[in-house]
Amino acid sequence: MKKFLLLMICLGFQLTAFSQETPERLSLTVEDAVRLALENNLGVKIEDNKVQVLRRNRDFVWNQFLPSLTVGATLSRINEEQKITSFVPIPTPPFLVTQTIEINPWNLGLSFQAQLPLTIAMFRGIEQTVIEYENGQLSAFIAARRLERDVRKFFNQILALEESVKITALRVENARQRFLQAEASFRFGRIPEINSLQAKVSWENTKPALRDQELTLENLKMTFKMLLGLPLDKEVSLSGTIEAVDFTVAIDSENLNRLIDRRLDVLNMSASAKALENAINIQYDLLYPTLILMLSMDPSLNDPFNSEAWTKDGAWKQRGGMVGISLSWKLDSLIPGNKSWVNIKNMEDQLQQLRLTEAQLRMAGAVELINLLKRIEKSRESLGPLQANVDLAQRAARLANDGYRAGNQSLLEVQDAELQLQTARLQLLNEKINLNNSIIDFIFALDQREGEKP
Repeated sequence: MKKFLLLMICLGFQLTAFSQETPERLSLTVEDAVRLALENNLGVKIEDNKVQVLRRNRDFVWNQFLPSLTVGATLSRINEEQKITSFVPIPTPPFLVTQTIEINPWNLGLSFQAQLPLTIAMFRGIEQTVIEYENGQLSAFIAARRLERDVRKFFNQILALEESVKITALRVENARQRFLQAEASFRFGRIPEINSLQAKVSWENTKPALRDQELTLENLKMTFKMLLGLPLDKEVSLSGTIEAVDFTVAIDSENLNRLIDRRLDVLNMSASAKALENAINIQYDLLYPTLILMLSMDPSLNDPFNSEAWTKDGAWKQRGGMVGISLSWKLDSLIPGNKSWVNIKNMEDQLQQLRLTEAQLRMAGAVELINLLKRIEKSRESLGPLQANVDLAQRAARLANDGYRAGNQSLLEVQDAELQLQTARLQLLNEKINLNNSIIDFIFALDQREGEKP
């Protein structure tokens, strides 16, 4: 008895621990999902980190006007003995005598150098740093917008697939109920055995489709959690329904051009062209002369281990120190066909390619926006008839089931009515998804950082 109680207590502790380790289910609305994705997605964090680096470069761009400073110290010992012989005057004849002084072999040398090159390109480089920061901000914004678009489309796709799974599960359950009814009727001799077998085959045939949809739903949720930066074992449930969104945009030539100017891909290409154009100007600025300001000092001390030598007058000797201004001009860069000339021409051709690509994007963007608006209008017009078709299919399926129970309808007629109902529901659901996805694609193709509506 004691062993049994001990076993039950241990089992209780294990069950408690297991219940604590079970991940709590997270219920998300579409806005919650977007917020989590923007906070946790690794791709967005990478872009934000790049912006941080570019912001630091912009904030400290003035440091290129700081001179390069170099200091050094050298302690040396001369291997060969050195002496200095000099004539010393005396008051008695012969009035001059020679004097030999030994020089201490140890010397301490200090050095300081400052250099500041000044070019016209430096000022253009400041502008380039600011442009790169702005482009980095735009790239990070585009990455966040794309992520938000993908999260919203995934959210709707999961909701649609969950609804499709429910419809298929209902179809499976109806097939099972018909089989049970047919089996009971066969036992009482009301129908032949073949009808019961056909009902069972129909039921079994619906199961693989349900399992396939469930597996697809699991894979879709796994990808969705990866977008949100959530652990893959986290249980997630989506809160929301798929409803048609009210969205209207008037299109004319003026409004279309305004929308194209706000397309994110066009803005990104234009920003790249602006950065390259400024880089070309920097290359031209480098062809001008460079002004170099220089300052150097190299004091040295003989016999540094003698404390009196440090304070003796004239102990520190300056040998090669200087203040200088240098002007240099690299003339070979002015020769056509040299490396600098070829580099500039190549960059100008790349700029032309970017301009042509931007024009191509504008044309393709206009076509895409117009097609999206047509698809939105088509989907909105189709919702009414599709909903009416679902209502008719529901009524037909209900009448078919009633007739089958009364013996007036065949099993094939019931299956056909339910298949038509399922098809009508899926068509309505898919059209709602098409409408919402088209609206999402239209809205998130544009720059709306200031909350401006299309």
